[in-house]
Amino acid sequence: MMTKELRWPGSIREVAVNPTAGTWFACFAIEDGQDPPPLKDGPIIGVDFGGGKLAVCSDGTVVENPKPLPGMLKHLRQVG
Repeated sequence: MMTKELRWPGSIREVAVNPTAGTWFACFAIEDGQDPPPLKDGPIIGVDFGGGKLAVCSDGTVVENPKPLPGMLKHLRQVG
């Protein structure tokens, strides 16, 4: 068992524990009593990550996925 002092004022509301790559991680949701920040003015969009594109926004904007591997392999061949 492991215990640790809470580094932030407030109370723990939720804990998620997940194993990733052989290491355990804990994610805490803490209620600190503060009001959430106000919403900003402007358009709101959703973003879908995955597939062949880096991101496709709900307004139709497509962000291409950068492909640095081929260029870096060429660079590594020249260096090595």
